[in-house]
Amino acid sequence: MVARKMTLDGRSQDRIERIEQKMKKKLVLKKADVVLDKSDFEEARNHIVERAANLFAGRRYDQVTLDDLIAILGIGKGTLYRYFSNKAELYSRILEVGHENLLSLLGEIHGREDLGPTEKLHEMSFSMAHFLRIHQDIYTVMAIEEPKERFCRSDKMIRYRTERIRMIASVIEKGQAEGMFRADFDPWLFAQSLIGALWVEAIFPFLLEGEIKKELRTEEIVSLFLRGIGMNPGVSG
Repeated sequence: MVARKMTLDGRSQDRIERIEQKMKKKLVLKKADVVLDKSDFEEARNHIVERAANLFAGRRYDQVTLDDLIAILGIGKGTLYRYFSNKAELYSRILEVGHENLLSLLGEIHGREDLGPTEKLHEMSFSMAHFLRIHQDIYTVMAIEEPKERFCRSDKMIRYRTERIRMIASVIEKGQAEGMFRADFDPWLFAQSLIGALWVEAIFPFLLEGEIKKELRTEEIVSLFLRGIGMNPGVSG
């Protein structure tokens, strides 16, 4: 199959950049206990989350010690405890940030009235894959932790995952109602499978180098899924 090159449109890129601004850290923490301005509290927490995700992405939860966290963050224990009471709270927050930002991105695309079901599926798929690659550490932690019960069986985490699947499933349901997609398959199963395929490809790419090759790979995945539900990917809708 010859993959059709598809890139993010301007509006999608703007959305990604807006959400990325929420994750950028304007506060640089010193290698000592410092008194932080209260107005920077959330930025400081986000800074800690982003740096800690890098550490957890390379090791299992039980292998990361408090001393490891302090070393990579460049702060003292007292400073860390101002923002997180323990390692478990910090780890849970990494998972929450990943879910929240991904839902925010998908939600904006889902609400667009100028896109039909097929266009929305393409847009949501490409934006999600691109965003996962940009913030690979956080989403690698999520991919590692998803099968476990310790952190991912809470009501909040289940709601996050369910809402992510629901948004894509609702696009499929609309396409089915309009006669664009086959009606003999479960939209929720399709949505869960599509998310899983894109997630694995974005976090654990198979011998790919360069953004163009990654985008083409994403296009292949989306095209395979759309062909499977009886939709010609070259047709807009």
